[in-house]
Formats: sequence, structure tokens, C-alpha cells
Amino acid sequence: MGFFGKLRRKVKKRKEQKHDKKIPLDGINKDSDSLTKASSSMSSRTYNGNDMKKKKMKKLGSFRSSDVTMDQLPDIVKDLEAGTDEIRAKTPKALKMLFALSEQPESHNRIEMARYDNGRIVTALLNILCSSSPQKSNEKYMALLVLNNISIPAENKQAVAITHDAVRVLSKLLCDDPSCHLIAIILVNLSFAEPEVLEELVSLDADTGLVEALSFVLHISSWSTEEFESHRVALEEGINNEMTPQARLDILIAKEDQRTYDTDTQFTSEQEKYPETTRWCLSALKNLSRVVENSSTVQALVHPMMLNDILKYITIPDMLLPHSESHGSDSSAETPVSREPTDEIINVPYLWDANSKQDAALYILVNICACSHSRVVLKDSEAIDVLLQIIYHANVFRSKKDLSTQERNQQDLQCLKSKMAIGFLLGSDGSFGHKKMKSTSSTVAANPPESPLVMTELDAELLVELLARSLHLRGKEGTAGYSATTMSTGNILFGLRCLMTHTSNQKLLIQVAGRILNSLLMKAIAIHTSRPGAMVDAKAAEYACFSLYLLSNYGFKNPFLPSWLDHEDEALSLSAKVLKSYIDMPSVTPLGKHSAEQLLFRLKFLVFEGEVLDLIPQDGERLTVTDVLFEEDIMDAMSEIQLQFLLHGAKPRKEIFDRSILRRRKPKDGNTAEPWDNTASVSTFSSALQAVQQLSFGSAKVRHVDGIDDVMIANNLAKCANGQRTEAYGYMWSWEDTASEIQLNMKRRGSPTAHVQEPVVSNSTFASNDTSSTIFSRLFTCGNVET
Repeated sequence: MGFFGKLRRKVKKRKEQKHDKKIPLDGINKDSDSLTKASSSMSSRTYNGNDMKKKKMKKLGSFRSSDVTMDQLPDIVKDLEAGTDEIRAKTPKALKMLFALSEQPESHNRIEMARYDNGRIVTALLNILCSSSPQKSNEKYMALLVLNNISIPAENKQAVAITHDAVRVLSKLLCDDPSCHLIAIILVNLSFAEPEVLEELVSLDADTGLVEALSFVLHISSWSTEEFESHRVALEEGINNEMTPQARLDILIAKEDQRTYDTDTQFTSEQEKYPETTRWCLSALKNLSRVVENSSTVQALVHPMMLNDILKYITIPDMLLPHSESHGSDSSAETPVSREPTDEIINVPYLWDANSKQDAALYILVNICACSHSRVVLKDSEAIDVLLQIIYHANVFRSKKDLSTQERNQQDLQCLKSKMAIGFLLGSDGSFGHKKMKSTSSTVAANPPESPLVMTELDAELLVELLARSLHLRGKEGTAGYSATTMSTGNILFGLRCLMTHTSNQKLLIQVAGRILNSLLMKAIAIHTSRPGAMVDAKAAEYACFSLYLLSNYGFKNPFLPSWLDHEDEALSLSAKVLKSYIDMPSVTPLGKHSAEQLLFRLKFLVFEGEVLDLIPQDGERLTVTDVLFEEDIMDAMSEIQLQFLLHGAKPRKEIFDRSILRRRKPKDGNTAEPWDNTASVSTFSSALQAVQQLSFGSAKVRHVDGIDDVMIANNLAKCANGQRTEAYGYMWSWEDTASEIQLNMKRRGSPTAHVQEPVVSNSTFASNDTSSTIFSRLFTCGNVET
């Protein structure tokens, strides 16, 4: 038993809770303005809110906040550092005085304490915690309480965690004594640091041991008492307190690799040796998993042992799962036979509130699914089945069981998170815009209605709300709430981009949130161009622009953006200025640039209609008017952009939007068989605009030597389908509803089945009457407005 465990024999031990205690994990940092207050509330509710702390403080003796002032700090610190036995006796009193100072509400004591004499107090507290004397267990407990309070302010996190080495020390101490969940709570507080601090903490080059310690402790704390006792001897033989967290985790993994994992057992806290420790380890890992690149978090959590530890919290047994061999976006998942909801299923999504381990575990899974390095491993695991199970279970309970509004809202949020994770896994490669686009991408066959990627209207509404809140650092309070930083804006935009690989989701999002979503995407691009270093980085801006580009396919005949983003004088169009400023960014990605170019080509033909006040619900529950409007600093940045010359792309033909079109290669070796009879060689697209995706950016089928105009290509496909001679890009084309008739007419005229030429397209293609002959690089002359 560790030193902190021995403390529990000196005071009345708090009984392990039979059920999870309602402690607001996500409420620690609901938003940046309430960080200190909310985190302090966490500390208060964890200890002040129960008899343990009161009795403990009564036994140790305590000071009222009014009895101690910051003027006494120099003397307190001297007593705290205890150089002789005589002074050392004053350490407990010094700790109690420090705790009283750190508890004073609405003061800057915590910040001043952390900064005092270059972190002298933090160093002294860590020295007490590292003492090997078992007689100091009371002092260690008090030191943890003080350190917990000091770790709460945002201003302190980097200094405490990194500068003064608290994370490395606490990580090792947690491994020494997994029963002391107060250490894990402090690590949770520190994990609410700014992104750059988190990146330093979890970098593969870091030696803090933070992720390894949390992973190690999460695993052994989640053992049952019987498992813990059966493994104790084996662990004690291989692990000692001098080992680093990484070394301990390596030994644990080596021993556990021989075990068979069972994900069919329902999770309950009664099964765990240290349920409070697992709670806070999961909460810390949730925060750390937001950093996915060059991250030790992802590296640790994708190991089968750790991945199983995460999945077991969100696995729902007794529900039939689809068992299709492939979950790819071009295949459908088998629809399971729904069972009636039973009381035997106790690990249910509608009970996974923000206080639950399941909520934290699902957030962890969503975050690591967003990482390209982990997706290969996750696709081969049971992750997809577990995520689908959550969604199918929710669908069953939504129709079969009466749920309260709170339960329904919580269940809907968990479904959205599961859907986003599935989007990361199944929609992140092989589709339009990716390096290796599948030949079936964007075809009707690749977008079946039963695909796991297909969203519901509620999914769409919640995803748009999540994006709006993230862009404005506004958390959501109440049931199914989340903090403003629970998911990064980049991951939300990436999730949207992945889910939109299924064409039905594009239509759904236009129907549900059309101009609102498009306005948010335009604003995300504007934030990137006008606020360097903001939450929308280069990749996030690419996701936003590409998503807007896909949605613009539906903006020729329906309202695309509100009228305030357009202008009678195109040189004053806010949309054009945002897109042009994005193209000029040094960090713009090739796909982002292509998307912005296509939007500018078609800007003249898109529908700008409606006022913002008419789009946003008056209740303001999910969205506010300011969500879609540009702030003053963005407007100022756009006012400096002057567009002196604007050319347009091809005017779209009316046939390219809603008429299904067929594509196939021309027959080889003089084969005169009817070209549309062989359905195996024919691909069907819902429209010519969808068919363009195979011939546009990143196409392996067509080599473009100059600029690309997708609408012009779609127009050419429509002409080919009508039997006209024009650029066919190496294929034959026909409308699905008239394929047989057109082919018959061609044969009667003795004309070729279709005009086919080598699929190499140069800027000469732009010389048709449908488009400009000038490539995009000459569309604009841009400069600052002269004052």
C-alpha cells in the first residue's frame, strides 16, 4: 500500500461508491471565462461536498481564510521548507495556512502563490510529496490539496506542469499509488491547459510520463478486486517504484498481451478496484487526446490493451450487431434485427452524461479516430462495431422506450459523437479530394442509403450547433452539455468533411441548415485569414472550404448564402474577398486552393438570398445571430482587400444538376456490342456535377495541364450525354433515362457511340463558349486599399 493509501487508515475511510458519483468532469472548464470558478467548484464538490474533507480538516486543525493573509507568505514558505527538526514541526501548520490562502474566493492568491519566488512554493510541495517518510502522509495529503488549488488557474498551468516539473513528479506518484485519485484530479486540472502546453506535455519527445502513467493506472485500477489481487504478485516482481511510467506500462503490456479480451461484458463501476481513479484518468486522457499529431496519447491508446480499456466503457451487450465484412463507405452495413429494450441492458447511451466515464471514453475514441496514424489500427479493431452498436441501440430505444427530454438529449449527443467517429474511420480516404480516390467514389453505388455514414436530421442539427459553438468558444450548459474546447474546431470541420463524402449527407445538410451552415463555413475561412494563430488552422480552413465547395453544387437553384455576403458590385463582395484572401495565404493547401477557385468561378451563378434574422430561430437556444455574422476585426481585414478584376467560370447548363448520368469506357478491339448493355462496366452518378469529381482535382483518370472549371466539365458531360461532339475525357456518357434511345439514334446515323479523345486537358479546353479562356491565376489583381 502506498503512502497515500496509508493515510486512509489514519482517518475515516470513505467508502467506495457503489454508483458513480456525479462530479462534473466536463464542467471543470465549461468555458474560458469560468475556468477558475468551475474548476474550484470541482475541487469543492469533490472534497468540501462530503464528510471526508470536513472530518479530515477537523482532525488536522484548520485555519479560516480570514486568519491568513498573503503578507505572511514569506514566513509560511520558510516553515514549509523545514531545514531542521525544530522547523520541520511547523510544516503541517504552514500547509494548513497555504490551503487557507488558496481557498480564499475571488482572489488572485492562487496565481501569486504559483509565481512566488520563481515557483518556490510549488517546488516545496513537490518535495513533500516525494518524501519517503511514511510519517508525512498527513502532510502529503495537505500538499496535494494546496497543489490542486494552485493548478486550477489558467495562468498557472504551464508553469506548474512544465516549468516546475509537477506533471512528471505526479505521474510517477500516481503509478506508485493508484488509490490516490486526488493526484489524478490535479493532472486533470493541468490538462485543461492551452493547446501548445498540451502539445509539449504529450509530445513523443517529452519525458513527462504523463500519458504512460494515466494508461498504466487506468488499466490496473479498472481491474476487479479479485483481478487486482491475482496480478499483484506478478506486478510486484517485475515493477518497482524506481521505474518510469513508460517502463511500467511496457511491462504491463508484455504481461497482458497473453490475455483474451472480452468486450461482451457490461461495464459497471462495481467491477473496478479504484473507480474514482479510473474516472479521473479517463477525464485527463480525454483532454490530452485532443492533441493527435506527434502525440504519445495516440501511440499509447491504440495499443490493443489500452484500446480495449477504452472500448469496454462504451460497449453495449445484448444488441445484435451488423457483421458485414466491410464497413467501407462504398458498402452497406447489415441492418441488425432490433430487440426489444430490456432492463438487463444497463450501460445505455442515454445515461452517459458529462459526469460519466462512458462520456469521457467516447470522446477519447472520437479524438483518436481523427488521427491518421491511428485509423489503420482502429479499422481492424472492434471500434466500428462498438460505435454502430451505440447508434443502433439509440434508434431502438428512441422508438421503443419512453425517455425523458434529458435522457433523449444525452442519447442524441452520444449518437452524434459516434457518427463523427465513424466518419473519421470510413470517410477519411478514398473519396473526392483524397490522394487515392476510388474509382467508384461519388457513384450512386458508393452512396447507399443504408451506409453507416448516413446522417439523420438530428445529427445534422447538432453538428451545425457544435460547429457554431466551437467557432465562438461557447460551451453548452445543462443536459448533453459540453465545454467550448471539448472537441477542437479542426476535428469538427474534419468530421463534417468526412461525413459529406456520402452525397446524401450533402443534400441533408442543405435541407436542414443550408445558408446557416454555409455562413459558418465562410466565417471559419475568414477567421483563418484574418486571425493568424486562431482556432482555424490551415487544415481546418481546407476542410471548411472544401465542404463549402461541395455544398455549392446545391446553391445554383437554391439559396446558398444570405444576401449580406454578396454585393451588386462584385469587387465589394464579402464572399469573394474572403475566398481571394484565403487563396493568397502562404499556408493554403492545394485542395483548399482548388475549392476556393471553384467557388469563385461559380460565385456569379450562386443564389444569395435572405436576411440573417430570418434564418436564426428566435429562441437562440442553439444558434445566435452573431454566430453567422462577421466580427469587427474580420470586417476590418476584409475592407483592406480590393478586387480589381473578376472573371467567371462556365454558366451551368440546367441538365447538370438533377439528372442521373452513366459513364463507361469505350469498347476495346472494335467491340460493337451495345455500350450500355454491360452494367458491370457502367457507373451511375446522380448528376453530372457528381460525375465531375472523378475528373477534377487529384484525378488519376484525367491530366489537367492548366486550370480546372468543374462546371465547364459538367457541361461537357451533359453535351456528350446528349450525343454532341465535345470533350469526353476518355469515356462515353449517356443520361440514365435515355441511354437506349440515344444509342439507337447514333447507330441509325452511323455516328460513333460517343466522341472519345485522349483524356489530357489543356487550357485550350477553356476556349469553348461556356467559359473564359483565361486560367484562374489571372482572375484577380489584388492589393490594399490606399488611404
